[in-house]
Amino acid sequence: MGLVLGTVLYWGLLTVEGVSDALGSIVAFGDDGTDMKSAAAAIHFEVDGTVGTNVMPGKIEFYTTPASSTTLTKRMTIDAAGALTLTGVAGSVASGV
Repeated sequence: MGLVLGTVLYWGLLTVEGVSDALGSIVAFGDDGTDMKSAAAAIHFEVDGTVGTNVMPGKIEFYTTPASSTTLTKRMTIDAAGALTLTGVAGSVASGV
């Protein structure tokens, strides 16, 4: 299965992805005693650069929901160049990998 601008890929209807276009997500929900709408963590996949023939630069972003919160917060990114960026309460750390 492929993704074209947030829709399931239908062969013959191809459109080039753009920078920061979402490619997909994995989201983990838990039962909070009321419903199953509370996201605990997520992994997002996005385009991270110029797309070309057989070239699809991407990045992966990792999110968690802090205690006493209902909002996913970005914690880590691995970009197309392989750089790892960690973000937390104490600040951010960027490192070339």
